[in-house]
Amino acid sequence: QDDALATLAPKVRKEDGRVFWAEPAEAIDRKVLALADRPGVYTHFGGKRVGLIRGRIVSAGAASPGTVLEVGRAGLAIACGGGTAYLVEELQPEGKAVMSAHAFSLGTKIGPGDSLA
Repeated sequence: QDDALATLAPKVRKEDGRVFWAEPAEAIDRKVLALADRPGVYTHFGGKRVGLIRGRIVSAGAASPGTVLEVGRAGLAIACGGGTAYLVEELQPEGKAVMSAHAFSLGTKIGPGDSLA
């Protein structure tokens, strides 16, 4: 390896973990896989920060990015860019412990049509 051709990767900052729902679900899934432990991946709901711990790509629904498509035992299906959707399975509300997205939906007034920022 030629040391003269080597480059350093930039440091990962907290801001890098913010989810932009206009991105395709594949990009959000990769971000959660890479950054969920540290520095964390997050979005906002009801003016509070919500960390995303685990999720997966699901079949798409027609809605604007960031809109809750479905709430169920599996989690929260959120519309993403490019006509894709992401199912949030585990999350961490600000100041609380990690919980399933289903438990979060039972304790929070969140339903289809609500939006995440």
